[in-house]
Amino acid sequence: LVNKTSKGEKGQYFTPRHVIDMCVEMLNPQKGEYMIDTASGSCGFPVHTIFKLTGHLFKNIDISDDQKKDIQKVFGIDFDEKTVRVARTLNLVAGDGETNVLHLNALDFDRWSDKTEKNSNWINTYGKGFERLKKLRRDKNSDKYFNFDLLMANPPFAGDIKESRILHQYEFGFKKDGKKTQNKVGRDILFIERNLDFLKPGGRMAIVLPQGRFNNKDDKFIRDYISDKCRILAVVGLHINTFKPHTGTKTSV
Repeated sequence: LVNKTSKGEKGQYFTPRHVIDMCVEMLNPQKGEYMIDTASGSCGFPVHTIFKLTGHLFKNIDISDDQKKDIQKVFGIDFDEKTVRVARTLNLVAGDGETNVLHLNALDFDRWSDKTEKNSNWINTYGKGFERLKKLRRDKNSDKYFNFDLLMANPPFAGDIKESRILHQYEFGFKKDGKKTQNKVGRDILFIERNLDFLKPGGRMAIVLPQGRFNNKDDKFIRDYISDKCRILAVVGLHINTFKPHTGTKTSV
Protein backbone atom coordinates (compact mmCIF):
# COMPACT_ATOMS: atom_id res chain seq x y z
CA LEU A 1 0.00 0.00 0.00
CA VAL A 2 2.94 2.35 0.56
CA ASN A 3 5.59 2.33 -2.18
CA LYS A 4 8.83 0.68 -0.96
CA THR A 5 11.03 3.34 -2.54
CA SER A 6 9.17 6.24 -0.97
CA LYS A 7 9.46 4.54 2.43
CA GLY A 8 13.19 3.93 2.04
CA GLU A 9 13.93 7.53 1.08
CA LYS A 10 12.48 8.67 4.41
CA GLY A 11 14.24 5.94 6.40
CA GLN A 12 10.91 4.19 7.01
CA TYR A 13 11.31 0.44 7.26
CA PHE A 14 8.17 -1.00 8.74
CA THR A 15 8.57 -3.48 11.55
CA PRO A 16 8.13 -7.19 10.72
CA ARG A 17 5.05 -8.54 12.45
CA HIS A 18 6.88 -11.23 14.46
CA VAL A 19 9.04 -8.49 16.04
CA ILE A 20 5.88 -6.53 16.86
CA ASP A 21 4.31 -9.60 18.47
CA MET A 22 7.44 -10.13 20.57
CA CYS A 23 7.28 -6.53 21.88
CA VAL A 24 3.56 -6.77 22.60
CA GLU A 25 4.02 -10.06 24.48
CA MET A 26 6.92 -8.66 26.53
CA LEU A 27 5.18 -5.40 27.48
CA ASN A 28 1.91 -7.27 28.08
CA PRO A 29 -0.65 -4.44 27.68
CA GLN A 30 -3.60 -4.67 30.07
CA LYS A 31 -7.18 -3.45 29.71
CA GLY A 32 -7.46 0.17 30.83
CA GLU A 33 -3.85 1.04 29.93
CA TYR A 34 -2.98 3.77 27.43
CA MET A 35 -0.57 2.89 24.60
CA ILE A 36 1.08 5.01 21.88
CA ASP A 37 3.44 4.57 18.93
CA THR A 38 5.16 7.88 18.16
CA ALA A 39 6.40 6.80 14.71
CA SER A 40 3.49 4.55 13.89
CA GLY A 41 3.91 3.97 10.13
CA SER A 42 1.31 1.42 9.09
CA CYS A 43 0.32 1.01 12.77
CA GLY A 44 1.62 -2.51 13.42
CA PHE A 45 2.26 -1.86 17.11
CA PRO A 46 -1.13 -0.23 17.83
CA VAL A 47 -3.14 -2.82 15.86
CA HIS A 48 -1.37 -5.78 17.49
CA THR A 49 -1.84 -4.14 20.90
CA ILE A 50 -5.57 -4.00 20.15
CA PHE A 51 -5.48 -7.70 19.19
CA LYS A 52 -3.88 -8.44 22.55
CA LEU A 53 -6.40 -6.34 24.51
CA THR A 54 -9.48 -7.74 22.78
CA GLY A 55 -8.14 -11.31 22.74
CA HIS A 56 -8.96 -11.85 19.06
CA LEU A 57 -8.28 -10.64 15.56
CA PHE A 58 -10.93 -8.28 14.24
CA LYS A 59 -14.05 -9.87 12.83
CA ASN A 60 -16.60 -8.19 10.63
CA ILE A 61 -18.97 -7.65 13.54
CA ASP A 62 -19.72 -4.75 15.84
CA ILE A 63 -17.19 -4.21 18.61
CA SER A 64 -18.68 -4.20 22.11
CA ASP A 65 -18.71 -0.94 24.09
CA ASP A 66 -16.17 -2.33 26.57
CA GLN A 67 -13.78 -3.26 23.77
CA LYS A 68 -14.30 0.14 22.13
CA LYS A 69 -13.18 1.83 25.37
CA ASP A 70 -9.96 -0.21 25.34
CA ILE A 71 -9.36 0.42 21.63
CA GLN A 72 -9.77 4.18 22.11
CA LYS A 73 -6.85 4.13 24.56
CA VAL A 74 -4.46 3.10 21.76
CA PHE A 75 -2.80 5.90 19.75
CA GLY A 76 -0.47 6.33 16.79
CA ILE A 77 1.38 9.42 15.51
CA ASP A 78 3.29 9.74 12.23
CA PHE A 79 4.76 12.65 10.26
CA ASP A 80 4.00 11.17 6.81
CA GLU A 81 0.44 12.00 5.79
CA LYS A 82 0.12 9.26 3.15
CA THR A 83 1.21 6.60 5.65
CA VAL A 84 -1.24 7.97 8.24
CA ARG A 85 -4.07 7.69 5.72
CA VAL A 86 -3.17 4.06 5.01
CA ALA A 87 -2.91 3.31 8.75
CA ARG A 88 -6.28 4.92 9.48
CA THR A 89 -7.86 2.92 6.65
CA LEU A 90 -6.40 -0.31 8.04
CA ASN A 91 -7.83 0.57 11.45
CA LEU A 92 -11.25 1.31 9.96
CA VAL A 93 -11.25 -1.90 7.91
CA ALA A 94 -10.16 -3.81 11.01
CA GLY A 95 -13.27 -2.59 12.82
CA ASP A 96 -12.11 0.42 14.82
CA GLY A 97 -14.77 2.95 13.85
CA GLU A 98 -12.94 5.90 15.38
CA THR A 99 -9.22 5.80 15.00
CA ASN A 100 -6.59 7.59 17.11
CA VAL A 101 -3.96 7.71 14.34
CA LEU A 102 -2.87 11.35 14.00
CA HIS A 103 -0.83 13.20 11.40
CA LEU A 104 1.72 14.97 13.63
CA ASN A 105 5.49 15.25 13.85
CA ALA A 106 6.23 13.72 17.26
CA LEU A 107 9.62 15.47 17.50
CA ASP A 108 8.35 18.96 16.64
CA PHE A 109 5.66 19.19 19.34
CA ASP A 110 6.17 22.94 19.68
CA ARG A 111 4.40 23.42 16.35
CA TRP A 112 1.49 21.05 16.87
CA SER A 113 -0.82 23.97 17.57
CA ASP A 114 -0.38 25.15 13.95
CA LYS A 115 -2.47 22.13 13.00
CA THR A 116 -4.47 21.31 16.11
CA GLU A 117 -5.79 24.84 16.61
CA LYS A 118 -5.54 26.64 13.26
CA ASN A 119 -5.95 24.08 10.46
CA SER A 120 -9.67 23.35 9.98
CA ASN A 121 -9.08 20.44 7.55
CA TRP A 122 -6.77 18.78 10.08
CA ILE A 123 -9.24 19.35 12.92
CA ASN A 124 -12.12 17.83 10.88
CA THR A 125 -10.07 14.69 10.16
CA TYR A 126 -8.13 14.17 13.39
CA GLY A 127 -9.91 16.38 15.95
CA LYS A 128 -11.71 13.62 17.89
CA GLY A 129 -8.54 11.58 18.31
CA PHE A 130 -6.57 14.64 19.39
CA GLU A 131 -9.21 15.52 22.00
CA ARG A 132 -8.63 12.08 23.51
CA LEU A 133 -4.84 12.62 23.38
CA LYS A 134 -5.15 16.01 25.13
CA LYS A 135 -6.70 14.34 28.17
CA LEU A 136 -3.36 12.55 28.75
CA ARG A 137 -1.27 15.72 28.89
CA ARG A 138 0.61 16.19 32.16
CA ASP A 139 0.30 19.96 31.75
CA LYS A 140 -2.97 20.93 30.06
CA ASN A 141 -1.26 23.76 28.15
CA SER A 142 1.73 21.80 26.82
CA ASP A 143 2.22 19.01 24.27
CA LYS A 144 5.59 17.97 25.71
CA TYR A 145 4.75 15.54 28.53
CA PHE A 146 2.04 12.86 28.59
CA ASN A 147 0.88 10.05 30.88
CA PHE A 148 0.99 6.90 28.75
CA ASP A 149 1.41 3.47 30.32
CA LEU A 150 3.00 1.91 27.23
CA LEU A 151 5.01 3.01 24.24
CA MET A 152 6.24 0.86 21.36
CA ALA A 153 8.07 2.38 18.42
CA ASN A 154 10.46 1.81 15.56
CA PRO A 155 11.59 5.39 14.88
CA PRO A 156 13.21 6.29 11.55
CA PHE A 157 17.02 6.01 11.73
CA ALA A 158 17.83 7.95 8.58
CA GLY A 159 18.86 11.58 8.70
CA ASP A 160 19.84 14.07 11.34
CA ILE A 161 17.79 16.86 12.86
CA LYS A 162 19.58 20.16 12.23
CA GLU A 163 16.96 22.79 13.08
CA SER A 164 18.16 24.60 16.21
CA ARG A 165 14.52 25.46 17.01
CA ILE A 166 13.79 21.74 17.46
CA LEU A 167 17.15 20.88 19.08
CA HIS A 168 16.58 23.54 21.76
CA GLN A 169 13.67 21.46 23.09
CA TYR A 170 15.80 18.42 23.98
CA GLU A 171 18.60 17.57 26.41
CA PHE A 172 20.26 15.65 23.57
CA GLY A 173 20.11 18.85 21.49
CA PHE A 174 22.80 20.47 23.66
CA LYS A 175 26.52 19.86 23.95
CA LYS A 176 27.98 18.44 27.17
CA ASP A 177 28.35 21.89 28.72
CA GLY A 178 24.56 22.27 28.39
CA LYS A 179 24.89 25.78 26.90
CA LYS A 180 25.48 25.42 23.16
CA THR A 181 23.21 23.43 20.87
CA GLN A 182 24.58 20.65 18.70
CA ASN A 183 24.87 21.24 14.95
CA LYS A 184 22.91 18.05 14.32
CA VAL A 185 21.53 15.06 16.24
CA GLY A 186 20.44 11.64 14.91
CA ARG A 187 16.68 11.40 14.54
CA ASP A 188 16.51 8.13 16.51
CA ILE A 189 18.47 9.71 19.41
CA LEU A 190 15.90 12.49 19.79
CA PHE A 191 13.14 9.87 19.63
CA ILE A 192 14.59 8.12 22.70
CA GLU A 193 14.20 11.29 24.76
CA ARG A 194 10.86 12.24 23.20
CA ASN A 195 9.41 8.80 23.86
CA LEU A 196 10.34 8.97 27.53
CA ASP A 197 8.44 12.30 27.70
CA PHE A 198 5.30 10.44 26.64
CA LEU A 199 5.49 7.88 29.47
CA LYS A 200 4.26 8.32 33.00
CA PRO A 201 6.52 7.14 35.87
CA GLY A 202 6.50 3.35 35.82
CA GLY A 203 5.53 3.28 32.13
CA ARG A 204 6.94 0.58 29.84
CA MET A 205 8.66 1.03 26.49
CA ALA A 206 9.96 -1.13 23.66
CA ILE A 207 11.98 0.66 20.96
CA VAL A 208 13.85 -0.60 17.89
CA LEU A 209 17.29 1.06 17.61
CA PRO A 210 20.42 0.60 15.49
CA GLN A 211 22.77 -1.89 17.17
CA GLY A 212 25.52 0.75 17.27
CA ARG A 213 23.62 2.75 19.89
CA PHE A 214 24.20 -0.17 22.28
CA ASN A 215 27.91 -0.72 21.67
CA ASN A 216 29.54 2.26 19.90
CA LYS A 217 32.04 3.99 22.15
CA ASP A 218 30.83 7.42 20.96
CA ASP A 219 27.25 6.60 21.97
CA LYS A 220 28.03 5.97 25.65
CA PHE A 221 26.23 9.22 26.57
CA ILE A 222 22.98 7.74 25.16
CA ARG A 223 23.33 4.59 27.26
CA ASP A 224 24.10 6.71 30.34
CA TYR A 225 21.00 8.82 29.71
CA ILE A 226 18.77 5.73 29.38
CA SER A 227 20.30 4.13 32.50
CA ASP A 228 19.74 7.34 34.45
CA LYS A 229 16.06 7.67 33.46
CA CYS A 230 14.95 4.05 33.16
CA ARG A 231 15.36 0.49 34.32
CA ILE A 232 16.59 -1.59 31.38
CA LEU A 233 14.83 -4.96 31.41
CA ALA A 234 16.31 -6.45 28.23
CA VAL A 235 18.22 -5.77 25.04
CA VAL A 236 17.07 -8.18 22.34
CA GLY A 237 19.38 -8.41 19.33
CA LEU A 238 17.56 -8.88 16.03
CA HIS A 239 19.05 -10.89 13.17
CA ILE A 240 20.78 -8.86 10.47
CA ASN A 241 18.20 -10.14 7.93
CA THR A 242 15.21 -8.93 9.97
CA PHE A 243 14.56 -5.84 7.84
CA LYS A 244 15.80 -7.22 4.52
CA PRO A 245 15.32 -6.71 1.61
CA HIS A 246 14.77 -3.06 2.64
CA THR A 247 17.86 -2.55 4.81
CA GLY A 248 20.67 -4.62 6.29
CA THR A 249 21.12 -2.40 9.35
CA LYS A 250 21.71 -4.50 12.48
CA THR A 251 19.11 -3.57 15.08
CA SER A 252 18.09 -4.41 18.64
CA VAL A 253 14.97 -3.87 20.71
